[in-house]
Amino acid sequence: MIKNSQRQKQKRAEAKWLQSLIGEDWGIRVLPRDADEPRPVHANRNKRFEAIISRGAWQKPVAPLAGIDELTAASWEPAVEEVPASRIWLDRLSQKLIVCHFEGVPREFHLNDEVIVKAETAYFTGKRSKKNETCKTLVMVDIDAHKVGSLEDAMRFAHHLRDKFLPDSYVEVSTNSNGAHIFLIVDKTGWQDLQYNAVLKEFDHWLKAVLAETGIVLDGVEIKGTCALVTWKDGVAEHTAGLFAKLPRDWERFDELRASPIYVPHEFMALVRDNPVKTKEVAPKVQEDAPGGKYPR
Repeated sequence: MIKNSQRQKQKRAEAKWLQSLIGEDWGIRVLPRDADEPRPVHANRNKRFEAIISRGAWQKPVAPLAGIDELTAASWEPAVEEVPASRIWLDRLSQKLIVCHFEGVPREFHLNDEVIVKAETAYFTGKRSKKNETCKTLVMVDIDAHKVGSLEDAMRFAHHLRDKFLPDSYVEVSTNSNGAHIFLIVDKTGWQDLQYNAVLKEFDHWLKAVLAETGIVLDGVEIKGTCALVTWKDGVAEHTAGLFAKLPRDWERFDELRASPIYVPHEFMALVRDNPVKTKEVAPKVQEDAPGGKYPR
């Protein structure tokens, strides 16, 4: 039997490994004021990234000062106080918070006179490329059966993808047991983030067509964990957040994830090219997350 101290040490080691595969644009679930349920938000909002990226530029950018403590409050609303970039930092997704995500630590959200209890959940986006550096990241195929289909249907489609197109890929049951997640490690070294996201978009369209072709009825399938994008205009940075994916939870199976194939974006392109799908009607997606960058700046 593994002692508890050894298990905690292993959890931290797995958390550290995940940190190396994800971007600085991450999030957790909060309960905004006047909202009817908890939802994920970006821990470092766009204005914060823009202030830091633009340091030293001809303008003096400002950004919200509040950090991670704001996100873990009982009720949440965007910070209004703004300060110069010299006083701004990026909050990091800590190993401690990732371990809480592994353990599904209960977190209370107070909505009017009701207390909603949800498992602590951390969200990631893809790791952005840096010049002359190796860049391995994580991406998720999200298979949903929230309102249409069942867990059995979702797992059947996940196994179809794994057996036919993504051999030896790593599959987890989703947090609420109403879907499946396929996690893929991708080596995007040398790829610009905009190009990489474009490949994922085409891969996403193809997966939707594959689902329609199987005849399995689900809410839908979607690629999540795209990279945040940075563009420049007149010396000022503009940051667009990536599309959230939930971090994998089943840390005791991460040996399987580590041993799974490491893809390159070209392989996703080849899958789409070499496996054309004739089905034109794509199964509708019933429940869809807000696109990256649409959360409060």
